[in-house]
Amino acid sequence: MDKSRFIELAELHAATDYSSKKSVTRANRATDKMRAMVKAASESGKVEQVLDLLSHPIASSWAAFSALDLAVLTQFQERRCLKVVERVARGAGVEGLGAQMWLKQYANRS
Repeated sequence: MDKSRFIELAELHAATDYSSKKSVTRANRATDKMRAMVKAASESGKVEQVLDLLSHPIASSWAAFSALDLAVLTQFQERRCLKVVERVARGAGVEGLGAQMWLKQYANRS
């Protein structure tokens, strides 16, 4: 997995201007690409490359949420990702609230 590309996409998404349809479209494409990268890394047995991004200031949340949604993880890997999501959930604003809602859904998954 190209970690620098993943970071670039996360930074592009972080800079989204939600008043601009073009900017939102670019952000959505970046999301799709990041999720595809995580899925491919998981399928090729390289999920640790995704988890290497858990300490990145911008890419960590994308890596954590995407890995939890798409990758086959060990319990240890899952816990590492959940710590990132829990940190986001403690934050203020829409991101914190979204992470709180996500965690509730994750806890209730079948």
